Amino acid sequence: MVLTTSIKMTRTSRMYISPPSIIGLKHYFRYWKWFNRDERKSYRYTPAMISRLPKHYLDSLDPKEPTPVHFQPEQGKWRIDPKTGERQKVQNIALPLHPSPDYDRNLWGGEGYIKGYRRKDNKKMKPKVQRIWRPAPLPRELYSEILDKTISTTVTARTLDLIDEAHGFDFYILKTSQEDLNSQLGMDLKRPMLIKLARKDTDLYPNDPEKRERIYNKYKGYVIPEEEAEWVGLRLKMAIFKMQHEEYKPPVPLMEKYRRQLIAELKDRARRETLTQDPAVFMPGAG
Repeated sequence: MVLTTSIKMTRTSRMYISPPSIIGLKHYFRYWKWFNRDERKSYRYTPAMISRLPKHYLDSLDPKEPTPVHFQPEQGKWRIDPKTGERQKVQNIALPLHPSPDYDRNLWGGEGYIKGYRRKDNKKMKPKVQRIWRPAPLPRELYSEILDKTISTTVTARTLDLIDEAHGFDFYILKTSQEDLNSQLGMDLKRPMLIKLARKDTDLYPNDPEKRERIYNKYKGYVIPEEEAEWVGLRLKMAIFKMQHEEYKPPVPLMEKYRRQLIAELKDRARRETLTQDPAVFMPGAG
């Protein structure tokens, strides 16, 4: 199967690169619309790069259904209409969130902007107009035990309730999935938390062994290998940059290469000459 990015040519001979729509890879480009023109041009070979990413990172990109926030799902497959008594099929369709960069800068607990319509001036005979329902953000300072830092951000009342249900801010970040967090800030906090837990002996309270053991035992149920923790929550663009940085091997100049070879040959020659020399014989009274 050949994975390519579609390219369109306009009359003005300008190249326009559209996002890939290949089945099975479309969800990998969830952040495509945030790339500028130059970044989109550089991503024309992205499908080939994706194949070299770690498997555990590719598994995290699989689309998953988030927990319903703006609607209450009905149980079962069928229901009875209370007015007509007709049998109707249950359709639990989540309300789509209006895209906004505010989700990634804050912790809103899965809430977001809902775009819809309403009657003008709330009158039945008036035409419908667009409206966006917004959550009520609250500025708060949240302390992380693992990072030993205070994070200043905006949250919603639902986020505070979820933190209370999880019995702490660190527990909320660690146990909540990426789809339910719906925040790049939340994933940027989860990644260093997991890295610190994986590097317990060096990064987690290095000057306080007693507190280190207490914190580690409290959150040890979320410990994962360090090589997996470094990839948690990375956007596709940053993951590719990380992969390229790890695969990059700086070229060695020929002068340096030949210098190393010459030094190795001289050392080997001196060693062989030392072994072939006859040992000196000491003669008493000689000389």
